[in-house]
Amino acid sequence: MSPLRHEAAVPVEYRLLGLDRRLIWPTVSVYLVVFLWSGVMPAINEAVHNKEVLAGTS
Repeated sequence: MSPLRHEAAVPVEYRLLGLDRRLIWPTVSVYLVVFLWSGVMPAINEAVHNKEVLAGTS
């Protein structure tokens, strides 16, 4: 038996513009996480970069 399986095409009721609709929201969520960690987090880091906290202060 081959390790690669031949899967049937996705039925038309599950497609949007030729893409599988069931995979759109998981893909969007991954892109949102990538945007958060590559865009928003560095911006926050730069905004608080010069705010030093001395040892022993809270």
